[in-house]
Amino acid sequence: MKSCGAVILIILFAGCKYVGTPPIKQLPICGPPEIKRSIINNKEVIDTVCHTVADFALTNQYGDSVHTAMMDGKVYVANTFNTICSSEGLEKLEQELKKVQQAYIDTQDFYILSFTVDTKWDTPAQLLAYIKRKGIIDKHRFLLTGQSIDSMHHLIRSYLLQVGVNPDNPRCGFIHDNIVTLIDRHGRIRGFYDLMDSKYTERLIRDIHTLLNTN
Repeated sequence: MKSCGAVILIILFAGCKYVGTPPIKQLPICGPPEIKRSIINNKEVIDTVCHTVADFALTNQYGDSVHTAMMDGKVYVANTFNTICSSEGLEKLEQELKKVQQAYIDTQDFYILSFTVDTKWDTPAQLLAYIKRKGIIDKHRFLLTGQSIDSMHHLIRSYLLQVGVNPDNPRCGFIHDNIVTLIDRHGRIRGFYDLMDSKYTERLIRDIHTLLNTN
């Protein structure tokens, strides 16, 4: 898998695990467990809960607000990109995402969220121009930017995706990978997919179907 700037990234999936004894088709829940503290009957109760992605309030290609609550109860795929850089990996990723989108084009509970790694450059106008340039179908797909590069990178890391500064390629400025994540109706990561290999695109399409048919 290649990022912008030909940086090779290695992703370890040891954080994915099943909760309880799963049936064959249940997908794992990925990510490190999180500690939740609450007060019950004036006593602090500490519990371990599954990792969930961070809350967000961002802007899409049309200048409209897109926030966490809009994804509540939805299944979605998340990926990273930026509009200023082009690479074989990014072109391949867009081709495979189109296949995923076409498979669920009329499904109301499914979205694709694409987070830019460069919020300073990628304004809503730049995102819309990128959509037109790449022939992207924007039905149920949001290309998202925000106010701060740091806050966007923090959000991306909550999806367990790699992002950072790329000192070897000043033009692009940032690294990002070609892994996509699958998020369930509760904001939990249910899988990672390297769409540089089409067999994982097929697996992703099947796994989306599994999540759409579970609560």
